[in-house]
Amino acid sequence: MKMKFFHSIILITLLYYIGKSTTSVKSWDHQHLITSLLNNKWTSAGRRPITLPTKPNKDHSMLILILLLAGDIELNPGPRTKQQSVYPCGLCEHPVTWNCEGVCCDDCSIWHHKRCSTDYDLLQRSNVQWLCCKCETINVSTFTFHSYELNTSNYYEPLTHNSTFESITSNAFSPLKTSSPKGNNSTNTSSPKSSKSKNRTTSSNVFNIQTKRNLRILTLNCRSIKDKTSEFAAAVNYIKPDIICGTESWLKGVKPGKNTTQDAIKSSEVFPENYVAYRNDRGTLGGGVFVLVQNDIVAVEKPELVTKCEIEWVKIQLKDQKELTIGSFYMPHRNMQDIKELDKSLDQISNKNTNFILTGDFNCPDIDWNTMSINPNAQDKEIQKALMEVLMSHSITQIHETPTRGENLLDIVLTTNPSLIKTSTNAPGISDHDMIITDCDTKPHYQSKRPRKCYIYSKAKWEDLHEELDTLSNKIRDMNQNNATVQELWDTFKYELYVNLDKNIPSKLIRSKTSLPWINHKIRKMFKKKTRLYQQAKRTKNWSNYRHFQKECKRQVRKAEWEYRI
Repeated sequence: MKMKFFHSIILITLLYYIGKSTTSVKSWDHQHLITSLLNNKWTSAGRRPITLPTKPNKDHSMLILILLLAGDIELNPGPRTKQQSVYPCGLCEHPVTWNCEGVCCDDCSIWHHKRCSTDYDLLQRSNVQWLCCKCETINVSTFTFHSYELNTSNYYEPLTHNSTFESITSNAFSPLKTSSPKGNNSTNTSSPKSSKSKNRTTSSNVFNIQTKRNLRILTLNCRSIKDKTSEFAAAVNYIKPDIICGTESWLKGVKPGKNTTQDAIKSSEVFPENYVAYRNDRGTLGGGVFVLVQNDIVAVEKPELVTKCEIEWVKIQLKDQKELTIGSFYMPHRNMQDIKELDKSLDQISNKNTNFILTGDFNCPDIDWNTMSINPNAQDKEIQKALMEVLMSHSITQIHETPTRGENLLDIVLTTNPSLIKTSTNAPGISDHDMIITDCDTKPHYQSKRPRKCYIYSKAKWEDLHEELDTLSNKIRDMNQNNATVQELWDTFKYELYVNLDKNIPSKLIRSKTSLPWINHKIRKMFKKKTRLYQQAKRTKNWSNYRHFQKECKRQVRKAEWEYRI
C-alpha cells in the first residue's frame, strides 16, 4: 500500500508539471525537469536503455504521458554506465544490437542472437521451453525482439478520456504493435556476420525454411520415373530435399539385400547423381518404391526390415549419435495381405526401440485421421480399419492433413515421434498426386567428400615432363643395380612421378555439382509462378490455369535440358 501511494504521488507530481508545460510553451524549466527525471536511462526487464531528447518540444509532454500510461516504465532504474549499452550474445559474444533478432533469458538477462540459437524458430511458433546456455535456467516465455505486444487493457483508463490524447495519430507512437525501433539503429556498434555454416536446405522459393537444424523429406508418387526424369530433377533442384521417398517408380531389377539382375535399370539413369538410391522394385509393370539419400549423409539400407510388400527402409545417422529410420511404402490396391506384411515390418522395427518416419501412398482416403474414424459409406471398410488398428497398436501418429490427390488424402506421413515434425506441406507433383515436403527438427550426420584433383593436360609442359621422366628412369635403373628392394623402387618411382606431374601440369580442385546447369533464371521464375498457381487453385478449386501452365513448364524444362545436352 505504501508503494502504491508513493507511486501515485509521483504520478500526480509529474502530471502537474506536464500540465504546466503544455499550457505555457515558454516554461522550459519544468519540461527540462521532467526530462532530467526520466532521462536517467529508462529500462525494463531485458530491454535496452532509452534516452529522451533534452531539447524542448511541444509534443514532448504528450509522449511522456503516453509512456507513463504504458505501465512498463521503470520508475527507479538507477545509474547507467557505458558498458550497459552493449548486450553481448551468450554464445558468440558479439553485441546483440537493435537490428538483430534475438531472445533474452528471463533469469540472467543474457541475450542470444537468432542465428546462434537453434530454438528461435520454435519460440515464434508456440510457448515452448528452452534452456539458457549461461545460467542453465529453463525459460518458458517467448519474449523476443520485435514482438512486444501491447496489452489491450489500460490500467489508467479514466485518464484516456481526453480529446487531446484521442487525437494522437499513429505517427506519434509508431509502430502501434511494437516498442522496438524498426528503422535506424540505436547504437553505433555494428553486428558482424555469423561465421556459422550456411543452411543445409537454402533456396529462394516458398518451400525454403531458414534454419541450421533441419532434415527435409520429400514424398512423391512418380507413376514411372523413367518418363519424368527432367521434371523430377528440376523439382529436386528447386525443393532441395535431404531424403526422397518415392512410390510407383515402375523400375525393375533391384531388390533389398539381393544381387541386381542383368536387365535392371541403373539408378544413375533416372536419379540425380548427388543421391544414393535404395530401391525395392516390383519386377513387373507398375509399383516399386525407393528412398534417395544425399551422398554426404551417413545412411545404410535395412533389408532385414523388408517384408513381402512394397516397402523400403533406410537408417540415417544423426548428429547427436542417434538414429532415425526412414521408410517408403506403397499399397496399390487395398488388400489385407499388404496390411499384415506392413504389421510384420513394424513389429521388427519397433523391437529396435528407434524413431522412424514412414511415408508413401496408402490408398485409404476414407480415414479421418483427426478423429480416427472411417466414413460409414467407405469401400473396403475392414481393410482401412485394419490399417488404423495396426498404426494404433504401434503408437504411430499420422502427421499430414492436406489432401494429395483431388479431395482425397492418399499419401500420408507416419511417425512414432510427432515432436520431430515441424511442418508438412503440399507442393505441385510430377504426376496426378501432390508432393509432400516434411521438415524435421533434427540434423543428420554429414560426411563431406574431399574435392578431386584434376590435371589440366591442355596446359602441360610436355617437353619438360619427358626430360624429368627420363631422369627418373635412369635413377630407378641405378637403384636396381645397387640392390635396392622392390618397395624402395616403388616408393621412389611413385613420389618422383607425382612431383614431376605437379611441377609440369597445372591442376585444379573439382567438387561435385548439385545444381542443374540448364535450370536458368527463366525456368526458376516459371517454377515460382507454377507454385503460385497451384496455391491459387487449391483455394478456388479451379485447376484449369494450373494444369495449362504445368504442361508449359514441363515442355520448357525438357527443351532447356535438350538444348544444353546437344
